[in-house]
Amino acid sequence: MKRIIEAALQDRPCDLVLKNARIVNVFTDQILEGDIGICGGRIAGIGNMEGKEETDLQGRFVLPGFIDAHLHIESSMVTPQALSPVLLSHGVATAVCDPHEIANACGLPGIRFMLDSAGLSRMDYRFTLPSSVPSCDFEVNGAGTLSARDMEPLLAHPRVAGLAEVMRIPDVLSARPEMMEKLAVFQSAGLVIDGHAPALSGHHLQAYKAAGIENDHEAMTAEEAIE
Repeated sequence: MKRIIEAALQDRPCDLVLKNARIVNVFTDQILEGDIGICGGRIAGIGNMEGKEETDLQGRFVLPGFIDAHLHIESSMVTPQALSPVLLSHGVATAVCDPHEIANACGLPGIRFMLDSAGLSRMDYRFTLPSSVPSCDFEVNGAGTLSARDMEPLLAHPRVAGLAEVMRIPDVLSARPEMMEKLAVFQSAGLVIDGHAPALSGHHLQAYKAAGIENDHEAMTAEEAIE
């Protein structure tokens, strides 16, 4: 801590300085010109900085890594470890993944495989555990059902961020016990609960939200997204 404070005060050189950068401030919508001083793996400051090692960026843009907030890695037909170099090359530093495809095929072992593969990657992968295995009662899958009790041992895993897109809307609106147990378990753990509710509106949307579901990536119109 002392080192980074001294580097920020310019009382000592930074470990690394990225010179002549155009720094994108995503909070104020500004582009600032200057150096970026790094000490102990953290940004100590920006402006006119000096470092033990300096790299001239020649006016290149520097901005935080992108976050892909909802990704099904299995659709890429490769593992998390294999996909990460492609994502990183396009500036995606973090991806929040829903492994419901592999969970439908082979259950908890499939989810654990994805978590293990992600741990071998240089990317920051986070996972939301599938809320709907199978996705509907008349679907035939390879793994059978995945209950709240089945998923509970994974909640403490450092890469598990929450419950994935709750797509079985009738189960929520009818307060089906199996769904209520899943919502309660993830709420008790303080984890995020993602939504999946196209065309839901009015009192039905309010009931869906009242169940503790925090977002929805399925809006089809601007009006639906605003509601």
